[in-house]
Amino acid sequence: MSRVKWKFPLIVNKKTLNIINSRSAVVTPSFVNKQVKVHNGKIYNSFVVMSNMIGRKFGEFSPTKKTFTFKKKK
Repeated sequence: MSRVKWKFPLIVNKKTLNIINSRSAVVTPSFVNKQVKVHNGKIYNSFVVMSNMIGRKFGEFSPTKKTFTFKKKK
């Protein structure tokens, strides 16, 4: 579900640059070249924000599900 267009994008306070709980917040130019931690519901995933991430959501870079792999039987 996306945010209504007449509302502006959700932007995180500049005080809490390193830990972000809102996955729907938009990456702004003030976050470039800074390491942030985004909560995925269980843990905080950390990454460095690059210039090509501007305008996207923080939740896109913090996966919520594990990758599925088949386990071999012995």
